[in-house]
Amino acid sequence: MRRLFVSVRPPDGVLGVLRERIGPLSVDPPDGLRFLPARQWHVTLRFLGNADEVLVDEALRSANLPSAEVEVSLQPEVMGHVVVLEAGGLDALAAAVATSTASLGDPLPQRAFRGHLTVARTGRGTSRAAVDEHLASLCGAVGVASPSWRPREVELVSSVTARGGAVHEVMARYPLAGSPGTNA
Repeated sequence: MRRLFVSVRPPDGVLGVLRERIGPLSVDPPDGLRFLPARQWHVTLRFLGNADEVLVDEALRSANLPSAEVEVSLQPEVMGHVVVLEAGGLDALAAAVATSTASLGDPLPQRAFRGHLTVARTGRGTSRAAVDEHLASLCGAVGVASPSWRPREVELVSSVTARGGAVHEVMARYPLAGSPGTNA
């Protein structure tokens, strides 16, 4: 059993836009605010927790995963103990992943899916007011279009918590309906 989640990852072009936009925020952040490397940026469709990767793989291989168009907000916001960019357009895909894996891993959350891309984490004692002020001082997305993309696949990812942060390993990829190489 491994600690698993299912996600979509922005393509390089979208990551470039997001890095350009978020980069200034990582300069002189408030105490306890830690920005994640762009290689870890993804939108989690379902967190499974400790689950049997063989059973999850079988469930996702037989799932009907619909196409989607993702639009990412360029305005960071604090959500709990993380700084996120909202990612819209993934509700149907997240529902398909949840349905196909419902009996696996952690129980399905009772709250509605809210697509987001985590760019930073706060530590214990981090001042929410200082984080809000920091984000507001560097963010003015006037005239900047939100990047969007059509994912071709979802990824099954193993996550291992380490001292320097989580280490992610892509275990498998599953094409979406209508993606190149599929019959839909």
